[in-house]
Amino acid sequence: MKKLIGFVLFIALIIFLHTSCPDKDQHTEALSESIAQMLGEKFNHSGLDNIITDSPELQSFIQDLGYALVNVDDYYLFSIGKINLTGEEQVVSIGIGGHVFTFNDKIVQQGAAIMHKGNEVLQNLKEKL
Repeated sequence: MKKLIGFVLFIALIIFLHTSCPDKDQHTEALSESIAQMLGEKFNHSGLDNIITDSPELQSFIQDLGYALVNVDDYYLFSIGKINLTGEEQVVSIGIGGHVFTFNDKIVQQGAAIMHKGNEVLQNLKEKL
């Protein structure tokens, strides 16, 4: 009887992990939140943190950039988000149980730096037009 209950719980866990495996949209959302938070912390002293976290245009830009840069490998029970900025693929997030965990701050900071430069270019273009 104990073996049957254990087997049923194991099958239930497998079904839960399979049905709640995060997709590419969830990975990009988690990474864009991490990048926005890091940018906010970086520019906290200059008062730009509110602009970064409250600007829907910047949030949309961050999410679009993340969607373009992140590749997600789905392994049915969990998923791994990878990014290729320097010519070699590096893991930046792991999704399991409906949640995406981001890590490797160095890579996320490189992405934030690229987004910051892209935002400056967009601002310059707006000013010229």
